[in-house]
Amino acid sequence: MRVLLTATMVLLMLAVFTVGCQNSKNPVQQNSSEPTEIKTATKEQLSKVTAKMTYEEVISILGASKDIGSGLYIIQYEYTDGQRFTLDFSSYDGLITEEDYKEIRKLINS
Repeated sequence: MRVLLTATMVLLMLAVFTVGCQNSKNPVQQNSSEPTEIKTATKEQLSKVTAKMTYEEVISILGASKDIGSGLYIIQYEYTDGQRFTLDFSSYDGLITEEDYKEIRKLINS
């Protein structure tokens, strides 16, 4: 009887953990078509980015790249020379930060 009870408890625990693990995945990641690769941005693309652009406007120029943000929209790109840079936005309507815009200008002028 004790063996049967122990076996039942073990099976019950396994079932609970299995179901819990299946539901622990981030639903945004499961159903998202967001890129997981870091996209390369060219000088020509970067020169089109202006200081007052929103997330959506920048993405329309540079293309979608890997979002490394947690609650914010932090998009990582790689410049053609191999340098990586990030662009931080508070929302889809958020404007590019002054710091990020200056970084883009430095990349273009280097």
